[in-house]
Amino acid sequence: MLLFFIFLTFSLIQSPIECQSTQKSTTHLQNLERQDNQRSDNAPAHLIEGIWSPPNPSIRFSPTFHIQMHNITFQAIHSSNLSIFVLDAHAAAFTPAQVATLRGQNKTLLAYLSLGEAENFRRYWQPFWANPDSGPDFLVTPFEADSAQTGKYRTKFWKLQWQRIVLRFMQEHILPWGYSGLFLDALDAYQYFTDDASHDSQAEMIAFVRLTRNQARLTAPDLKVFANNVPELYEVNSFKGLVDGLAVSETWFKNGDTALSGTNLPFVENVLKWTRLAKADGKTVLAVDFPTLPENVCTFYERCTEEGFSCAVTDYAFSGVTRKLHVQPTGCQR
Repeated sequence: MLLFFIFLTFSLIQSPIECQSTQKSTTHLQNLERQDNQRSDNAPAHLIEGIWSPPNPSIRFSPTFHIQMHNITFQAIHSSNLSIFVLDAHAAAFTPAQVATLRGQNKTLLAYLSLGEAENFRRYWQPFWANPDSGPDFLVTPFEADSAQTGKYRTKFWKLQWQRIVLRFMQEHILPWGYSGLFLDALDAYQYFTDDASHDSQAEMIAFVRLTRNQARLTAPDLKVFANNVPELYEVNSFKGLVDGLAVSETWFKNGDTALSGTNLPFVENVLKWTRLAKADGKTVLAVDFPTLPENVCTFYERCTEEGFSCAVTDYAFSGVTRKLHVQPTGCQR
């Protein structure tokens, strides 16, 4: 193996502050595609420059997919050489022709859809729902403490009224645009009800995923389904055939830079057990963590890439921030 020298730099493609001031920028993903040996003029001052030879030339210290819920643009995706994108179809506001153009580039566009939470910024939301005394009975009360801030409200997802709302939203605001697939979120809401003897919440969530998939495929027979943050469901045989991929977050690092291998190794091992099963079955696995320290970003990309997953480091808001390394920092923790 040839050893080669690279100068150390860790770059934020777009800082959170920049995201706020350039919301209409078309450069989110264009910047992401800079060559890995390019020196960033905005590198944080505390990072140390040095010489490093990668332990494995096949390891990529930059994203292999992109997830962004706000301010993503057609041009940014069109000019990117990445192939998988997770986005909010309503926020993106692409035309069907634009979606078709991007899919014509063999790009997979996954549209976000929450099954387990109602979101007060969606078209289906009614103002009176925010009143726990007069809202619909599919909303769980009392509300979570941060619901007003996040705009997300836990649902009794098995209720037919709620399921009809979700399916109608999908039919009217996602499927007509021709997206490649669905990125199903808040599926882990079933865990909130596991102590309720009147419901088999896991089976009811799997049934909801099946209903959503089947309804969507009446319009789009080749539509893909990705399930977010419920890798444990892959142990259920009836679930395996419903999904084309799994997505997981905070597999190696929690709360930014807390290494789970040191604080909760069983969690890491369980997530990897299920995602490895999915990968062996030919499913795509998307992994995203949120570290900010260069050595942790390095560790994430090493471990994620070694698993054969598609990998990304971003911010909790999925605002377009993308973290990558052009080279190795002072030490890539194993």
